[in-house]
Amino acid sequence: MQAITAFGIGRVVGTKDNNFAEGDVVVNPLSPIAEYCVASAAFLRKIDTSAGIPLPDYLNSLGILVVLLWEIIT
Repeated sequence: MQAITAFGIGRVVGTKDNNFAEGDVVVNPLSPIAEYCVASAAFLRKIDTSAGIPLPDYLNSLGILVVLLWEIIT
């Protein structure tokens, strides 16, 4: 049995990757629907919480589009 995956937002609780720190808020297009998961850093993108944008806004179609465009230009 495999977990269902979805576009999700989470908080880093532990990491071995120098690009992420405990407490970072990240978006993951392949997030398993679970309380905790182990995810590849290659799929994660940090969310700038100081921008004042509500986190659910990153999950709507505009948020998904922005992540896709970010992937294309970087």
